[in-house]
Amino acid sequence: PALKACSCCVLSSNHEGQPIVLIEALILDKKIVATDIGGNRGILERFGGNLVDNSISGLFNGMLNYSSIPVLEFNSEDYKKSSTRQFMNVLI
Repeated sequence: PALKACSCCVLSSNHEGQPIVLIEALILDKKIVATDIGGNRGILERFGGNLVDNSISGLFNGMLNYSSIPVLEFNSEDYKKSSTRQFMNVLI
């Protein structure tokens, strides 16, 4: 409910493996500002959002300019199928 009420999701992590909150924000059609680190980059380069420098000034500027971030269409079912397929390919 908190994320749904927000106009923008800001993820200021220094380290992320699989940033589930970004997927949740995409499902809710939220604009995203996130630090440019591996896990965040892997999601946002594919689905949209604003990757910013992993610094206070990077986050500050990203939040100032969040209104210009485009919201791309995110299909959670397609993402789930793609993720499952990738996981199964590693196992086989």
